[in-house]
Amino acid sequence: MYQQRKQKLIYQRDFNQRLKLLGDIRCGGWEFRCGEFIGKNLSGIQVQISLHGPDAFTVRTLCKQDASFESIWSYVHDHLRIPDTTGTTK
Repeated sequence: MYQQRKQKLIYQRDFNQRLKLLGDIRCGGWEFRCGEFIGKNLSGIQVQISLHGPDAFTVRTLCKQDASFESIWSYVHDHLRIPDTTGTTK
C-alpha cells in the first residue's frame, strides 16, 4: 500500500509539473488554463471542460464541430502524454 501511494504521489507531482510548464494556451475562441478548457460552443454558450473528468459526448461533439477546440484538445493531450479516453483520437 505504501508503494502504491508513493507511486501515485510521484505521478501527480510529475503531471502537475508538466501542466505548469504547458502554461495558458489560446486557440481561436478557446483557452486552456489550469487544467480547464474554456470557450463557447457553436450555440454561443460558455463551456468549461475539465482535463481530469471530461464529458465524452461534449468533447466528441466539439472536436467534430470546432477546429479550434480539436486543435487545442489534441495539443494538450499530446504534450502532456495522457491517453484520450473520450474516443476523439484518429
